[in-house]
Amino acid sequence: MGKPMASPSSANTERIAAEVVKSALAAAAVRPWELVSYAEIAEISGLKVADIMAVFPQKIEILHRIVADLDQSILQSASADPALNFKEQLFELLMARFDEMETHRAAHISFLKSFGWIKSQIPAELNLYYSSLWRYWDLCKNWTDEAGACVDGTANEKSAAFDKNFVIYAARYLNVLRIWSLDRSADLGKTMAALNKL
Repeated sequence: MGKPMASPSSANTERIAAEVVKSALAAAAVRPWELVSYAEIAEISGLKVADIMAVFPQKIEILHRIVADLDQSILQSASADPALNFKEQLFELLMARFDEMETHRAAHISFLKSFGWIKSQIPAELNLYYSSLWRYWDLCKNWTDEAGACVDGTANEKSAAFDKNFVIYAARYLNVLRIWSLDRSADLGKTMAALNKL
């Protein structure tokens, strides 16, 4: 019987995670994400497979970290604009997210194309998709709740009015992601137009 996998020290966990994220982005940029293995990530990063798996026991967890880092880079510097209503603020945040995704465009397209490839992972992938989008929705909702504005800029009577529309918005946003993956324009004009219609 093999020895149990040792956990990396807390001092090394973040270093390993950062190296894995960088290597995963590099691997996904040139190869379908669903085909990228731990061994490939280990080869690129110079880490041991055992050390990678101690931090990310499942490959979907690597993607969760990549998305979390992406969202944090946008949301930690975001601030409310009282001149904008809910829809306008959400548009600005999500366009900033698309701009950030352009940095690793090929990798993010590879991630998108991999969704649904492994049926057992579909629930986790859907959870990742909805939880990521919800961060932006919820932040804008809080901003506009404080300002007393609603989606169309009118008085907001119940904040729940935002929430009941989230699932519909999320379903439509999938198409915006598809359009972004095909949008080669420097200003992402087609992506902006599609997002503005939501």
